[in-house]
Amino acid sequence: MELKIPSNVRKVKAASDTILDSLNGKELDDGFLYDIRLACEEAIINAIKYGNKSDDGKEVLINFEVRTDAIVISIEDQGEGFDYANLPDPRHVKNLLRTGGRGLFLIRKVMDEVEFNEKGNKITMTKYFAKT
Repeated sequence: MELKIPSNVRKVKAASDTILDSLNGKELDDGFLYDIRLACEEAIINAIKYGNKSDDGKEVLINFEVRTDAIVISIEDQGEGFDYANLPDPRHVKNLLRTGGRGLFLIRKVMDEVEFNEKGNKITMTKYFAKT
């Protein structure tokens, strides 16, 4: 399924609700659903704030697919991208008090697979229903 939302953080919860609604009937525990919500909302907020620079004229494209074994979610902004391979470690002492930089760390912790396109403006996240 495809969603397009404007670069407005007030639209984030409705988008994550739509993604979670697609999992109805899968008998997933609350922890699994929490991980999906956390990853989706972090990625969408990053796309709005950092990718699209909160520009109301830009959109965030969200694609998600519920497969038999997993949910796959892609979130793409209209920004210039970023160097996802060289992010500072938010656990390092010099980064502990920084206000940003934890979202991707959390996404990588709660999702089973996280990939970026070459440009760095699209993240694809996979969470398996049963760990493989």
